[in-house]
Amino acid sequence: MVRVALRKAVAAAQGMSNTEASIINLPLAEDSAAGDPALMPKCDTGLPPDAILSTMLPQDKLKALLAK
Repeated sequence: MVRVALRKAVAAAQGMSNTEASIINLPLAEDSAAGDPALMPKCDTGLPPDAILSTMLPQDKLKALLAK
């Protein structure tokens, strides 16, 4: 989403048109109320409580990033 927003902003600032979609349908990654075990938020006690484990970042890189 950030890439699309940035491309649209740069195009607008340069007076160019940008025809990329403005609405992006993202798959549901976590839902603690759905009752589906596959959608339950993951927990890793080795990471801060606000770490988003549904990111596409590999677990080792996420830990390295959040350790700083």
